[in-house]
Parts: sequence; structure tokens; C-alpha cells
Amino acid sequence: MNISLAALVILSCYLQINQVQSQYGSCYGGQPVCGINGRTYRNECVARRRGITIACRRRCPCRSDCNCTREYRPVCGGNDQTYSNRCMARCAGVRVQCPWRCPCFVIGK
Repeated sequence: MNISLAALVILSCYLQINQVQSQYGSCYGGQPVCGINGRTYRNECVARRRGITIACRRRCPCRSDCNCTREYRPVCGGNDQTYSNRCMARCAGVRVQCPWRCPCFVIGK
């Protein structure tokens, strides 16, 4: 009886450790991001796994000193989000993937 109880405890510990590793284990690399809660996260993976929406793709605080025009010349950012113009994408800390609305595609491929 004692052996089966010990085996049950060991199995329980293993499953808890495995759950924690799968929750946080594969979020290596990447650039820091700022969450809408004003906290900097190691990368987008860590923020998303904690249920945090990304405010910008840099350390907090996000710049609010961007003086972009309201000109509508849509571009697709590297995060597959459409921005109203290049300035808005740059202020969000995102590189422009293509000079039109998302998704980006190449004709003939």
C-alpha cells in the first residue's frame, strides 16, 4: 500500500512539473514587448501565455510621441495587422511587410 501511495505522489509531482514546463518552457528568444498593462515582457510568447494583449513591440512605455498624419495609405505589418500608414506601423514598433492591406501575398506563387 505504501509503494502505491508513493507512486501516486511521484506521478502527481511529475504531472505538475510537466504542466508548468509546457506553460512556460517554449518561450525563448524574441524581442521584449510592452503589454497593455504597462509591463514589459521578455517576448510576445510570454505575454500571450499570460493572457496579456500587446500594446507595442518594445520595452515599456510605448511611445505616444508619434505625430502621424491621418492619411490612409494602408500597409501590412510584420505581425499581419493592417495599419493606416507607414508611420502608424513604425510607431507600433512593427516593420512593414508590404505596402497594402493584409494579407501580403505574391502573385504567381
